[in-house]
Amino acid sequence: MPSKLSHRPRTVAVPAIAVVATLLCSGSAGAGKGDDYPAPKETAPLTASLGTAKDSTGPAPAIAGACEGGTIHIANPTGYAHLDPQKIYAGETYNTSLLWGRQLTQYQVVDGKPTLVGDLATDTGTSSDGGRTWTYRLKDGIA
Repeated sequence: MPSKLSHRPRTVAVPAIAVVATLLCSGSAGAGKGDDYPAPKETAPLTASLGTAKDSTGPAPAIAGACEGGTIHIANPTGYAHLDPQKIYAGETYNTSLLWGRQLTQYQVVDGKPTLVGDLATDTGTSSDGGRTWTYRLKDGIA
């Protein structure tokens, strides 16, 4: 009677090796004499202010020169794996989701200055437990 062999999955090791190899090989990508690319410009860090409940009432201030309507074209060379807001966390999918999705808070940018305001929430929230618990009150009329 033949003995049963125990099989352990080996596919887990392959992605790990590929990731490590990619990181090691791409660590010097773009490195060279420095002649090919201009030196990065020194810029001040982007800072945002914290808005008040009044800032969160909306609608956002009108943007000079903006017009209503139109068509948005999005260049996403890789396509979307999904458009489920519960699973979106970064990249083009996140940025695109801001066109149709809403969040508890959002940045309102006026004259190039971002301010965190309540979007679905009445304000930017209240923390307790040393910042481990946040409480938000939803705006009326949200379906």
